[in-house]
Amino acid sequence: DTDTDSDGDTDTESDWETDDGEPPSLEEICAEAPVLGPDAHSVVDSNNIFGANLFREVVSRAGGANLSISPISLHTVWSMTYNGAKNNTATEIHDALGMGSLVVGGLNSGYLELLTSLKQQDPAVTLAMANSVWMRDPFAGNILPEFIFANETYYDADVETLDFDDPGAADVMNQWVNDNTNGYIDDLISSPISAATIMYLINAVYFAGPWTYRFDESATTEETFFNGAGGESSVQMMHTHACLPFFQNTDFEMVQLP
Repeated sequence: DTDTDSDGDTDTESDWETDDGEPPSLEEICAEAPVLGPDAHSVVDSNNIFGANLFREVVSRAGGANLSISPISLHTVWSMTYNGAKNNTATEIHDALGMGSLVVGGLNSGYLELLTSLKQQDPAVTLAMANSVWMRDPFAGNILPEFIFANETYYDADVETLDFDDPGAADVMNQWVNDNTNGYIDDLISSPISAATIMYLINAVYFAGPWTYRFDESATTEETFFNGAGGESSVQMMHTHACLPFFQNTDFEMVQLP
C-alpha cells in the first residue's frame, strides 16, 4: 500500500531523483543501462521465458506458500551444464531453457556479456553472482577440457576437484556458498555425498539494494488484503508517502517502486 499526497508532494527524501525532483521512469532507468549485444539480448529473452515457466510450475506445487526463487540461478547452471550435453540431453536442456535459435556459442558469449553488465547496473546496488564446478576426484580426469574452459571463461566459474568421500567435502562447498552469499546461505550441500554424484554446478547470488523511498517500520499496520479469488486476509501492510508512477486497468492496479 503506497500513500501519495493529494498535492503530489512527497514526504520522503530521495537519493535518486531526476532534475525535476521526481523518481525516474522505467524508460529513463533503462536508458541509463549498458547496451547489450544481440547474444546477450537473446540470453535475457531465454531467461524471461524460462523464468515465467519456472514460476508457473513452482507456484502450482507450492500450495499457496510464500516463496522466493532465482530463475537466473537455475538458468545459469543449466547453461553451464549445456556445454557438456549432447544428443537428446542437449535438446531437452535447449528447449527447457527457451533458447530458441541460440546455439552454445551464442549462449556462452551472451552470458559473458550479461554477467559483466549486471555488476555495472547501479552503483548504489550490490549484486554479486558467482559460479562454481566441483568434480569428484578421481573422476575429474575424465572431464573434457573444453567443458572446463567454457565454464571458466564465459561463466567465471571456480573449478575445483574434491574428494566427495571425505566427510568434510560438503563443508568445503558450503563454505564457498556462505562466502558468496555474504553469510546468508551456509547449508546447501548435505553430507554424506552419494557415491553416484560426480559433479556439482553451483550458482550463488547476493543482492542488496535500498529502496529510493524507504518504508518506516513503525508505519506498518495490520489491514485487510483482498485477494484475486474474492477472499480476504489480514496482513501486515507497509505505508509510505511518495509520488510514484502508477498504472491501472480493469484487472489490477500497480505502482513502480524505484
